[in-house]
Amino acid sequence: MKYVIYERETALESIASDAVTFLGLTFCIWFSDKMGGAFWTIMSAAMLFIWLGVKIPMEKDRVKKLKSKEEAVEWVKSLPDDT
Repeated sequence: MKYVIYERETALESIASDAVTFLGLTFCIWFSDKMGGAFWTIMSAAMLFIWLGVKIPMEKDRVKKLKSKEEAVEWVKSLPDDT
């Protein structure tokens, strides 16, 4: 299975978005720990690991980043026919 990403955000926007997500999940883990809620600590840690698993693909071949419509059309034309 292949995934296609049509990327519109800049590198700085991507870093800022990832930082906010990471800090939010880190805050959830910290807050839960301070309040003594083991359930929410586990849930927040699980969300963090899921986020990392999605953000850092295990197989580089599965992700194709396309930055323009022309690249997308070119890539689609290179795929084998379904018939």
